[in-house]
Amino acid sequence: MKVLIIGYGNMGKTYANSFIGSRFIKPEDIHVLVRNDFSSIETVIPKANFATVATNKIGEFDIVILAVKPQDFSVLAQTIKPF
Repeated sequence: MKVLIIGYGNMGKTYANSFIGSRFIKPEDIHVLVRNDFSSIETVIPKANFATVATNKIGEFDIVILAVKPQDFSVLAQTIKPF
């Protein structure tokens, strides 16, 4: 099962760590999409896929979690609306 977490602040990290801790999702099946530079992301999840996910690939995931702040949602909503 492939999971995409959009946003990797406190909420996104909690989701990812919970999935891995419960062994419900394999670390290599967790993908993270952030708007900032990936170099600022801590590698706290071994084997997690922090590669950029193009917005046209969102439909390829089994689960998509929106872990963004409410004030950021309106911009994100326009990007992901087709999916």
